[in-house]
Amino acid sequence: MSDLILTTYDWVPEPPRGFVRDLRVRWALEEAGLPYRVKSTPFRERGPEHFAA
Repeated sequence: MSDLILTTYDWVPEPPRGFVRDLRVRWALEEAGLPYRVKSTPFRERGPEHFAA
């Protein structure tokens, strides 16, 4: 299985970034021992490719 990608938006201030609404998902992934990586996505500069996925 390839690593899961947990996508977060960059509008959250730096200290809690990655730990706001994705906290439960991170917790579940850690508990299950599944590999994952975090990718930050610009919130304001979302383009058509963002909405196409």
